[in-house]
Amino acid sequence: MAFGIQLQKGGTPGVSIAQTGAFFGFSIEMGCLVGKNSSYIAVPFLNLMANIQQRNTQETAKLVDTLPDGKMINKDVGSLSNPTQTPPLDYTTDLFILMKSISSFVNVRWFVGIPFFQIDPFDLSIAEQGQSILGDLLIGLQAGNEPDLYTRHGHRGADYTPQSYADEFGALIAAMASDAHQTNRNILIGPSLANADWQPSQVWETGFVDTYRDNLAFLSVERYPTDNCYAQFGLGTYRDPQEVFPNYLDHSAGQGLAGQYLDSTAYAQEKGKGLIMFETNTASCGGFAGISDSFGALPSNKSVNLPDRWTCVMAEALGASNTSQILDLNANAGNVYTPAYAIYENGDPVRVAFTYTVSIAIGGGETGQSNATPATVKVKYLAADSVSQKGNFTWAGQTFGDHFASDGRPMGNEDVQTRRTGVASTTFATSTYTKLDNTATIDQTVLETSNGHSGVDAQEFSSTSKGSQSGTIGVKASVVE
Repeated sequence: MAFGIQLQKGGTPGVSIAQTGAFFGFSIEMGCLVGKNSSYIAVPFLNLMANIQQRNTQETAKLVDTLPDGKMINKDVGSLSNPTQTPPLDYTTDLFILMKSISSFVNVRWFVGIPFFQIDPFDLSIAEQGQSILGDLLIGLQAGNEPDLYTRHGHRGADYTPQSYADEFGALIAAMASDAHQTNRNILIGPSLANADWQPSQVWETGFVDTYRDNLAFLSVERYPTDNCYAQFGLGTYRDPQEVFPNYLDHSAGQGLAGQYLDSTAYAQEKGKGLIMFETNTASCGGFAGISDSFGALPSNKSVNLPDRWTCVMAEALGASNTSQILDLNANAGNVYTPAYAIYENGDPVRVAFTYTVSIAIGGGETGQSNATPATVKVKYLAADSVSQKGNFTWAGQTFGDHFASDGRPMGNEDVQTRRTGVASTTFATSTYTKLDNTATIDQTVLETSNGHSGVDAQEFSSTSKGSQSGTIGVKASVVE
């Protein structure tokens, strides 16, 4: 199969708004990755964050003074009481000290959640201590986590509505009237809906954004394409992983997820706010065994169960300019098995990410622009032997190995392939015939820097609840299987 792609320099319609190089973040289960306490940072996590930088459950939480045996975090698994099966969580200020220590090594910023099940009064100790210790490393406080599921899970009455949530958000701001919360009042995040019992438009219709414009750092949503709650808790519908796996193997999976928010993203831009997908995965209630951590889940749903390799790819593709604009090329007449994206910086295309391989000619064609073909381009492959493979994926020849095989640093020698280019199309065969994602870097100033970034520090940009469903300048590309 072969098809062509043509792009032009400047004025390209349909490109996204500018994105930062830190487009992806991590929703971290408290204590699982970051470390035991402030004196013990988990090296694999630190190395992974550094590697990404180089490439460019809060509802029942409670802050306490101390915990036994010098612990920083304690989950009371034996006292499960809430319908989301989230253990009550206690932690000390040592957690914030640990987070600050991590940020002293790598350019990491943090979001923290404010407990929202009990609101009379609000427990603001987490927000207050977080701000006191983290300072400007704390860039957002989530106010409420999937409030559209509060009634279903018994945390609010049957009369709880989008307006009720908006009113509670206002009550939170009023409770933060003291000087200790002068900054916190203006870095709030909401509404973080699950798109289950409410839709974002219902919250927007309350005047939520206009009323709290000065207090909202970001708008947020959370969405899972399906759930696996039956396997975890015996609730809902049984879903056979073998039957649902194909749903994640083409472009429609990501398009379908993002497409639900086209109106909300347009609304957010109109209001001058960023919209964050605060949580997602292959499925709520822990995802699917054999899918969530497989190679097949990476390109289609960018599963947060397996973020390492895909996040590295995304960091390199977006780069560190913080001006990247993305365009879905609708390649091959919109074929869902051959997606392709172009990445623009300051209006000019600089990289292409796609499946399989390409031939490249720059300029000419039907763009009306003169040819400007570089002597070479550089290509990296994200590869595995099959879509069901778990672990040992390679990105440009390097890998984190199998589960727990790496300390967060890539193993092996980097293999960046140099392709000579010309005006005439030249086809290169794939090295494997499974899902592959390539990043072809075209701007020579970018090519001269390591791993597709300029060394500029990345900027500030990182549910498990039941019921959640969360070239360039005239390039011609040929894709061959």
